[in-house]
Amino acid sequence: IEGSELAAALIFEGPFEDVIGPIQALLRWIGLHDHASVGALRELHLSGPAHAGPCDPSRITELQVPIAPIAALRLDR
Repeated sequence: IEGSELAAALIFEGPFEDVIGPIQALLRWIGLHDHASVGALRELHLSGPAHAGPCDPSRITELQVPIAPIAALRLDR
């Protein structure tokens, strides 16, 4: 995974089947703040069956999207 100087992120708690809404909210936030995605969506699973300890039915996932200001992208062209 390539590094990024700037990223938008959110932490979602719930079943993975319900992650579409938070992804849409994150992408909407990026656009509303005059930024654009410059890389692939990343998922960091902070809990779940792969983690040690008692089984917790909830999942905690950090969603990350590398971004850049739209104005900066126009200057690069």
